[in-house]
Amino acid sequence: MASWFGAPPKVSQEPRPPSPQFDAPTHPNEPAWELVEAIEARAKEPRNARPFVTLSWAQGLDGSMALAGGKDDERLMLSGTKSMALTHGLRRVHEAILVGRGTVEGDDPRLTVRTDVDGKDLEVDAQPAAVILDGSLSTPPDSKIIAQAKTRRVIIVTGGDPDVQVCDFAERPPKTWSMAKIQRGAALVCRGASIVCVPPSQGTERPALEEVLRTLKHLNLGSVFVEGGLDVIDAFLRKPALVDHVVVTVAPLFAGGRRPPAGPLAAPLRLRRVETLALGDDVVIAGRPPAAVDFGNVGPEFVQDEENARATASEEEDDELTEYDRMSRRHAAADAARNEKRIRAELAQEHGLAPSDPIITQAVEDARAET
Repeated sequence: MASWFGAPPKVSQEPRPPSPQFDAPTHPNEPAWELVEAIEARAKEPRNARPFVTLSWAQGLDGSMALAGGKDDERLMLSGTKSMALTHGLRRVHEAILVGRGTVEGDDPRLTVRTDVDGKDLEVDAQPAAVILDGSLSTPPDSKIIAQAKTRRVIIVTGGDPDVQVCDFAERPPKTWSMAKIQRGAALVCRGASIVCVPPSQGTERPALEEVLRTLKHLNLGSVFVEGGLDVIDAFLRKPALVDHVVVTVAPLFAGGRRPPAGPLAAPLRLRRVETLALGDDVVIAGRPPAAVDFGNVGPEFVQDEENARATASEEEDDELTEYDRMSRRHAAADAARNEKRIRAELAQEHGLAPSDPIITQAVEDARAET
């Protein structure tokens, strides 16, 4: 049974010349196309509570996204030509592109789809919606994104009244807003942008991420590509349950600047189903965030596992363990339980057995012993 987990047996055969019809890559940049198509397929799966979210950014070898001492999104060119083409491909397969107001102020990007994944010029029938998180409504009215608002859907999400779920600024400005903020909002609306107000995070005027995504889903945006800036990336990393896929481009330079996360996380976030692509001089790492980061939300396959439950109880009695260590171990155990459940299901389907069959249990134990 251990062979189920090992390399398949080698079969001797005569070498054959490559077939242009079957062996030639469909695209010059095949791995990047496969990643884009895989994320597109996941993004199209029906969802109820919130949109599918891809979190993406570029950084240096030291993790820097922005230069030190400047604004959160001070211009720092990181992505090479091929990795930027991948970004355009990911933009194309999402219904919205989301950034923070700092990115608009610092970079003044267009956030449009202009090339395919091969880097060839591309014209799309309709650009993805542009979504800007802006608690103070300080988005420059003369920015490139706002200039597109007459021909493209541009949505500015800002904090509203805490006791009001969602409000449209054009119909009813929140009671808590100052006259200056109302005037800034009016200037943006006059240029074609839509302003949506959602309940803010506690103690701030910034819109709460959960409410933002719920609102975007209500606005018929089923998938969102989050591109930055640093504060927005940091906020999503602290809410990994809101993220479905992560794509990080690592450029071969040291910038000595600012990077996310800006401080400790509740628990380490190790990506699952990781893919690594070499695009030009850049390396792209993509994967799915962990499904849970705390014991209260690790899934029934972990909570109901007696062995893991006993291990967790013994950890609670160990006074020398920090809360950070406990969270890390719980998360690792939950991830292992999920992986075992997936392996059992795959073996059961392949061999026509029940996942709990003793034969499959023995195979899983053999594989665990070998590792």
